Amino acid sequence: MSRKWLILCLMFLLAYSTAFAAVGYELAGEPTGAITTLDIYGGASNFDGSKLQLSIAGPALSGGAKTLVSGVHAIPVINATVRLPADNGTPGTVYTLANGSFRGQILTIIKAARTSSETAVITPTTTTGFTTITIDAANDSVTLLYVDSTIGWVQMGGYGQVPA
Repeated sequence: MSRKWLILCLMFLLAYSTAFAAVGYELAGEPTGAITTLDIYGGASNFDGSKLQLSIAGPALSGGAKTLVSGVHAIPVINATVRLPADNGTPGTVYTLANGSFRGQILTIIKAARTSSETAVITPTTTTGFTTITIDAANDSVTLLYVDSTIGWVQMGGYGQVPA
């Protein structure tokens, strides 16, 4: 009987406890610091150099996924996910990415298709840790976090992308 109460108490504590995390970041491939506190809550996002307060209920976006049409090379910042199209086999097609709509915005970019030697070079306006990201295969992706207008976009993760 006491074992059941212990498990029940542990489940209760896990369900109602706060989670903490430390996240390191790199600049030009070199570790440069750590975000010592990551708070996820509803409200405005904020970053003070070591503490990132990430809003999960930021300003309204159109959300969902957007697939760009061939020939459109400006990545919208009003969607959570953007799919890049096949662009007629052109190597080095440049896609621009403006600053985010709000602090703490997360954007995932996926190469939906590829023809021949086509590559997509994503060039954000403001970044930290990279200047461009190249995606050259179908289903390659990158997930970016917009911190603010000074730090800009930082890379959170992805698959098959090449930051430079």
